[in-house]
Amino acid sequence: MMEIREANKDDNDALLELQTKCPMGVNFVVAVDSSPDYFARSQPYPDPHVFVATENQKTIVGSAACTIRNVLVQAKPIKAAFTYGMMVDPVKRGKGIASQLQKHIENYATKQKADLCHLLVMEGNVPSIKLCQKMGFQLIKDCTYFSLMVYKHEQLQNETNIKTMDETDIENVVSIMNDTYRDYDFYHPYDKETFQAHVRRLPYFRQEDIFILQKEKNIEACLGHWDQNKTRREKVQKMNLRLKAISLPIKFLSLFTKMPRIPKPGETLKQWHLFPIACKDAASLEQLIKHVNNLALKNDVTMLATAVDSQSPLAGVLSKFRHVKVKTHYFVKPIRKMRTPLSKERKFYIDITDV
Repeated sequence: MMEIREANKDDNDALLELQTKCPMGVNFVVAVDSSPDYFARSQPYPDPHVFVATENQKTIVGSAACTIRNVLVQAKPIKAAFTYGMMVDPVKRGKGIASQLQKHIENYATKQKADLCHLLVMEGNVPSIKLCQKMGFQLIKDCTYFSLMVYKHEQLQNETNIKTMDETDIENVVSIMNDTYRDYDFYHPYDKETFQAHVRRLPYFRQEDIFILQKEKNIEACLGHWDQNKTRREKVQKMNLRLKAISLPIKFLSLFTKMPRIPKPGETLKQWHLFPIACKDAASLEQLIKHVNNLALKNDVTMLATAVDSQSPLAGVLSKFRHVKVKTHYFVKPIRKMRTPLSKERKFYIDITDV
């Protein structure tokens, strides 16, 4: 008999074991390792809930998590339940465990008076897409997950304009963030206190990991780097055809010039996630990306990753750097009648902690 309950710290080892059985992806497959603390994945959220499906009140055969947060849709506040961390023991698949976990999350979200559930699915993940369709989710739009390749030193125009963010800069950084994402659905404006609280929740992330670029004492852009690898490592198990196709010419060209390294099966991805990322001026953000690239190069990091709406001006800035991009499907399911319908014509904000 299967039951669903909220996970606790005593489930840590069993969840880590289940995680080893459930690599992510279909064409490009990575094994995820969150040891020693499975629950560190949920730490960035203010109110996370991890649920487990058990057999005979003991053996964990599946898990999924959610967090409920306040966001804006067309400038109107709603409560949104974000689902993440769905996994089912491979030998138990096909028995409706994922569906029951999602139903449990939706029932919980309904009790919390959430307006909708939403989640992200990487392109090519057909089983997850079919589950979303079965559960009544709608594909609202596709966004882009960028991986900028770190492989050479970038020349900056004027590095003296760049400095580490300090306490006196926070309100200006918050202002730039809010201005950058003012018309994005699923964004909620920060103030100084909520921004600092978010930074504190990110494991192994410090205020000193955020940089700003100033011109005549005005902050024009901000960019931070979060080393998520310290809590959640991803090891390549299978390369997709796109990476296989470019790996040979890159290997040949590397004989003559510096070229990116394509991760091979068995290698752990060495990447930093970019947060916050915002700007008044695109050229200033380019300079900050170059600065973080050079810092990553010194630390043997090979990729800088972030996710943005394809309609966002930020996508144009990121595209100027050598990169790999993966389409990310944004699925939404209303669970209460909404006064403001979602529109694929509007830009969506994607928190990097959600990917």
